[in-house]
Amino acid sequence: MWQSVQMLFYQYYMKQRLQQHRANHKAVTLHDAKSIGILFDATKEENAVWVRRFATNLEQQKKHVSLLGFINSANAQEQTAYPCFSRKEVTWYLQPAHHIPINFLEKPFDILINACITEQATLEYISTFSNAKFRIGPYFENKTHCADLLICLKNTDALPDFLRKTLHYLQMIKTS
Repeated sequence: MWQSVQMLFYQYYMKQRLQQHRANHKAVTLHDAKSIGILFDATKEENAVWVRRFATNLEQQKKHVSLLGFINSANAQEQTAYPCFSRKEVTWYLQPAHHIPINFLEKPFDILINACITEQATLEYISTFSNAKFRIGPYFENKTHCADLLICLKNTDALPDFLRKTLHYLQMIKTS
């Protein structure tokens, strides 16, 4: 019940903020991208393993990659090899309230990838209002404001599939 009320407030706040939000997004090719930000749900360690492999692949292509993990727990105390934040660093409206996610949100990445394959309001918020030129994320109905390129998945447990498709589509993009 409490989470339902919280989601109603989040949705109302998002709707209000989206009406005022003006962003200049454009497609960016993988070849042209210099900086890439990756958001992901770090609650499960296996997600972090897949995302770090993906980031290493991009780094081998001479891309500067920044990771930000979200641990869906109020008392996350883990030390990780990447920046992360938890529910205790989120406002009641589910927006980030800690310098780590706020700084990530404000970075002007060439590409931002929201690699959270389940609906996660805080990561959706960061993706929606990011200063990134080109935003990529999984497709969810009524969440088209979160990204410029939405990738449809048949299996919600398919983070490796999402990352593979993301790389595939990024390699296909051509701009004139």
